[in-house]
Amino acid sequence: MCWYSMKIITVTLNPSLDRTLTVHFLGIGYDNHVVGDSNLAPAGRGMNISEAVQALAIQTEALVLLGDDPSSRAYEALVLDRAFPVRIVRTSGAIRSNIVLVDTGNNATTVLKESGDEVSQQTLVMVADQLESLIQEDDYVVFAGALPPAAGDDTYAWLTSVANSVGARVVLNADGNVLDLALRSAPDVVMLSQIQLESFFNHPIRALEDVISAATKMQEIGPDCVLIMLNDDTGAVLVTAEEQFIAEFPTDVDTEGTYTGTHDAMIAGFLAGRLRNHSLKQCLVLAGASMLYTATQVGTEFGDYDAIQPHIPSVKVMSLEEYHDNLTTQTTD
Repeated sequence: MCWYSMKIITVTLNPSLDRTLTVHFLGIGYDNHVVGDSNLAPAGRGMNISEAVQALAIQTEALVLLGDDPSSRAYEALVLDRAFPVRIVRTSGAIRSNIVLVDTGNNATTVLKESGDEVSQQTLVMVADQLESLIQEDDYVVFAGALPPAAGDDTYAWLTSVANSVGARVVLNADGNVLDLALRSAPDVVMLSQIQLESFFNHPIRALEDVISAATKMQEIGPDCVLIMLNDDTGAVLVTAEEQFIAEFPTDVDTEGTYTGTHDAMIAGFLAGRLRNHSLKQCLVLAGASMLYTATQVGTEFGDYDAIQPHIPSVKVMSLEEYHDNLTTQTTD
């Protein structure tokens, strides 16, 4: 199947309506005046990834759980004008509504997070049914983010099996026991932060060599590839059965951005490269450039190819062998 006939399907089981406000020196207990424009966005890991891959001209479709509460209705109104299809599965109860406070004076971002309502097993069965009708062979299906309250830890494992049964390739981002169970259902790609990797193995993983070793152990469990975003967004590690790569990102990115959605942008960039049959190195470059662009934005904003282009030269990707050779050269010099 050609890449242009494939699509990325995202599943957002725990959506949030995110409002981003900017203030200058946040004063707790005082009136604070918002500076600049506020940003209201339909969020959740899956929806963010669909937004990001669509910006990179990749066909996508989003599946999202919404209720009939005011936040759900506002969320639905915001996604009606999206340039990609959004399929809504109705659930009872309310979705989350988050507030992101950007303090430019203290160069800090504070997030106030709500919890959504519980989701029934019957609703999740509806999600599985919708998935089966959406998927065509070799489509990518992305399961990302925390599960809603009352959803079993095996939810992503079960949905991964559903997607695999109709020929999809599964991309997974999850934590803890949810991740452990889902790995047994053979996802194709696992993408985690370094903190999530530490949580999975239940011990500190700080040195780069330790990250590579842990990612290799996870890859040996079954995924075709494991992509780890390093702490502070300074780089990434990609491990497959045949190859290992290290990506380095600049640390002097525009500090006015909120870094909201950077990991979603990275996942989107990597998958966009995969669907275009790029080499793994090229996929990592695209992932890094997408992440760097989003890091400079206030709120959840994703760049198209023109927007991310200036960041491409600053992303350095090396094989593990090249990385070691580079270290040896620096030590010798």
